[in-house]
Amino acid sequence: MHTILFRSDIDQTAAWKQALSAGLPTDMQLYVADSVSSGPSTNGRFHAHTSPTLLLVLTDLADWDKIAEQHPENSSLPVIYAGPRGASFQIGPGVITGQTACPVCLQQQSTLFPGLVQVAEETAVSLPPQTITRLAARLAAEVVAFIQRDTNSLLRRGYLLRQHDNSWQIYRGLRDPYCDSCSLYAHYPSEAIYIK
Repeated sequence: MHTILFRSDIDQTAAWKQALSAGLPTDMQLYVADSVSSGPSTNGRFHAHTSPTLLLVLTDLADWDKIAEQHPENSSLPVIYAGPRGASFQIGPGVITGQTACPVCLQQQSTLFPGLVQVAEETAVSLPPQTITRLAARLAAEVVAFIQRDTNSLLRRGYLLRQHDNSWQIYRGLRDPYCDSCSLYAHYPSEAIYIK
């Protein structure tokens, strides 16, 4: 049994939760979490003896500063971010500490690769139920591949998926080996000087 903690601060959260639950296999359960950093403490629907497998966060991906600020540092719990990004919808990054790029890594790369985190001046649109069902099915498929450690999982390999105008675009998010948030190397000196 896999436990997926679910946190959302976007519109139509109930519709997303219902569509995601319908798209997941029976051995994967979705539980509502209060916040990203809270871990297993939830609103009473999550049992403390159950260890979560994944944290799934639906949020507005246009506010990248907020995402980087809220991301838990050196968390052992993998996190998948998804949500609206202007007029498009994005799945990713999938964050495994020490293996894939975290939101802080991606934010640091924004000067080199502006398409990763910067958003064009597009307003977010309210999605019809059939679109939520379709996007939730794709998100559920990516979550299942991520949890089952599928070698074809794009999120496990550090990619971001962005749906715009009924087509999916794939972006590569590079991990910063010296990131202050997710790298162990950032907390150690890079040179050692020995004196005899």
